[in-house]
Amino acid sequence: MTARSSGRPGLAHRAVDVVVQVVHRVLVDPVRSGRLRGDGWPPGLTAIVTSCLACYVGLAVVTVSGPWVRQALPAGSAAFGIASELLGVALAITVLLAAALTTAAMHAPAGVKLAGLAAPVLLWSAMAQLALSVDQLFWCGLGLLALLGFHLLRLGRAFAWWEFVVNLGVIGAVTATNLITFVRPVLASGRNDPSFLVVLVVMSVGVLGLGYVVTSGAATAEVAFTSSVWLVEYVGRRFPRPVQVGVVGLILVVAWTAQLWRLVRSPLPWWLAGVEVLVASVLVGLTAGCWVLLAGALQRRRQRFGLPPDVPDVVDLSEAFGRLALWVGVALAAPQMANIIWGNLERGLWLPLRSLGVRYVPGDLASRLSSGVDAGRWLLLAGELAAVLICVVAMVRAYRQAQPAAAQLALITALFCLFAAAHRAGVPLPGLGLDTLGAAMVLISTAAGAFWLVRGRLTVPRGLAIGVALLLSAAVLGRDLVADPIGWLLGASGGALLVFGLVWNLLTGAEEANGDSPGFPRPARVLLIVGYLTVTMLIAATDAVAVSFAVDLDRFVRMGVEVIGTALLATGLWAVLSAASRNRSAI
Repeated sequence: MTARSSGRPGLAHRAVDVVVQVVHRVLVDPVRSGRLRGDGWPPGLTAIVTSCLACYVGLAVVTVSGPWVRQALPAGSAAFGIASELLGVALAITVLLAAALTTAAMHAPAGVKLAGLAAPVLLWSAMAQLALSVDQLFWCGLGLLALLGFHLLRLGRAFAWWEFVVNLGVIGAVTATNLITFVRPVLASGRNDPSFLVVLVVMSVGVLGLGYVVTSGAATAEVAFTSSVWLVEYVGRRFPRPVQVGVVGLILVVAWTAQLWRLVRSPLPWWLAGVEVLVASVLVGLTAGCWVLLAGALQRRRQRFGLPPDVPDVVDLSEAFGRLALWVGVALAAPQMANIIWGNLERGLWLPLRSLGVRYVPGDLASRLSSGVDAGRWLLLAGELAAVLICVVAMVRAYRQAQPAAAQLALITALFCLFAAAHRAGVPLPGLGLDTLGAAMVLISTAAGAFWLVRGRLTVPRGLAIGVALLLSAAVLGRDLVADPIGWLLGASGGALLVFGLVWNLLTGAEEANGDSPGFPRPARVLLIVGYLTVTMLIAATDAVAVSFAVDLDRFVRMGVEVIGTALLATGLWAVLSAASRNRSAI
């Protein structure tokens, strides 16, 4: 009797069912729980969000198809190779987003309020660098006073759609006046480069989105983690044991083949690359020791609270990762953001301060704090140390609340940020990037599986856990194909990794924006997340159509991949193996 006639589904049907279930768990469920929800929005908010998201979608298309867009446009000017025709578009989108962020700031907590009000100030400060006399900046001062007065007038009031209209009108009027009175004459005289002004305008507000650039780099690691766990889990549920053994064996062969191929293609001698992997395995093993110590402390704390023992699973880690990643991303980018903002303000305020008798040569924060030697390196180091502090605070908070997933993820992230800082400071440690971590994961997982096999303890849950860990390492090497299929197939879309992360953040990271509180109402939350994500997409699109750009966005994306993404995969490894040691699944 066949499987079909006996009422049992065949292997092909089971395979399709596994794929469908994994897609639901990895893509559908996170979007369903983390997307923006428009029910209960006040009047007018939908129209504002729609206008921002229309820009977001258009900019995403430009980012992915950047090389073709650049070829279709007229040749750009010398500085950055951006066509002068894009200046008007850049100004219009920047004004729209500055108005959205300013409107959100009217109803946000103090810290967020300051960041929102900074948007128009930074925009006008960037344009002020082209002014020839202090009189031409009169309208900037008047506009700032108008915005401050309007904010004071609306203090403590509920959101109203016309607040956005007023802010848009003030910011747009001052920007247009600047454009007519001194920007256009300077460009017409040839004393400045249009492409330089495009980048200046975009980065004036775009600098506020650099934290999302870092976070977007970690999105592929999150998808790789959840898909690996759920794929092996459903194979274990839907297929008999011989098929499970075959799948895990195939994963083992693929993982080792991929790592050996990477070893062959490495520019380092094979023995040196092997030593690097061994040292990385030791460092990753140290994180396991810290994991075990914290896990014991958390278990004792839960016992004092009368709570049952809890081992972090894939859902817990995904939820904790979404909350922690943005804060760590902002911390990693914060010194670079401060450097850019400082330089913008020094150049924008140079003319007014000169008229008051204050004379200086405009520069940036790095040049003020150092002689300029390795200034960029020390800014990155400061960001990594700030991220360590953020993670320690998050770990202590989660420990006090007896939340194992959040505490252990924060601990491992803090350790990897610390490793990155030590490596950047000159300590002779290997760079713990995803490729090195993938090799270390293969070594550790194989060793764990061999240990259980020799001891006669390789049960089905443990075998599947080894499969998950090995699949994670294979997914690490294939992350470029996952995040950038267009670039992988056509070799023409380097920005798709950033777009993937930004779209993933919009679709799955808006849970906080669906909340509400008297001190931080829902409209402000919605405008902030949509505004910041669209600002980030704006700088990504500008980078895509430029021959060169003022900021190396790839470096920020790699920072998210190598630090935050690496920490998540290491945490996932220990969560899977920890559950397996208890002979249970990590789901």
